[in-house]
Amino acid sequence: MYRNNIFKADTGELYVLDFDTSCRSFPVYDIALFCNETDYFTFHEDAYDKTVCMLEQFLKGYQRHRSLSREEKEAILDLLAVYHFQLQATIIEIYGSDCVDDEFLDNQLDWLYRWKAQCASRAVEP
Repeated sequence: MYRNNIFKADTGELYVLDFDTSCRSFPVYDIALFCNETDYFTFHEDAYDKTVCMLEQFLKGYQRHRSLSREEKEAILDLLAVYHFQLQATIIEIYGSDCVDDEFLDNQLDWLYRWKAQCASRAVEP
């Protein structure tokens, strides 16, 4: 569940859009996507802090209804890296391999390395 795929109509009704990667997955994966403040195409230094802030706010309400194990909490930021590479597979599946080039893939790999380093250097318990 990605929050940018939820549309609120003028009537107040909510609509979920974009089912291209719908699947049965771990509930914590939905949390990761819902709290995601990263940009798929560009690495932003402040995205980690924004994501952690969103995650902290989200978990305040969520954990009143369902607890998360330490392992689940620790996996949330790692799952965002998985999400970025899942999007690559989806893009290639839909548009074919000609829609990406070496530079695009190198930029995505750079994003992953920078995200990994940022997560390791700022390790906080959500």
